[in-house]
Amino acid sequence: MDLSPKKIGLIFMGIKVVLDTSALVEYFDSTEKGAVVKEIIENRENFILVPAIVVAEISSKLERRGFEARQFASSLEAFTIFLDLDSVTSVNAGKRHAQLRKLEPNISLVDCIVMQIAADHDNALSLTTDHGFKHYKNSKIL
Repeated sequence: MDLSPKKIGLIFMGIKVVLDTSALVEYFDSTEKGAVVKEIIENRENFILVPAIVVAEISSKLERRGFEARQFASSLEAFTIFLDLDSVTSVNAGKRHAQLRKLEPNISLVDCIVMQIAADHDNALSLTTDHGFKHYKNSKIL
């Protein structure tokens, strides 16, 4: 299946959403914010993208809490598409990070990668609890 940004728009009816690690933590913890995340990602009309770097971050957080991260990642595969990080997106995310560090000294590179992936997929909605995402116009900060 071709998952290029132009082709993605042809295979779904809902919204495109790129998940940040913080949104997945809320989902895993079953918080009020997590209920919002659950509603969005389990809506089969939505197209949910999870960057590989987010999978790595959530895996680290879960393992440190004593949970089996692989099982959680496997359960996500029923609702999401995992995306690898390519060199073009990597370079553009690095540029975004360098620019945003002037405005937000503590912004993380991972957050900039998530923003860049969302931008690369027709300005998809980024779903997060991180206020650094105020620098990406199409963010839903829970």
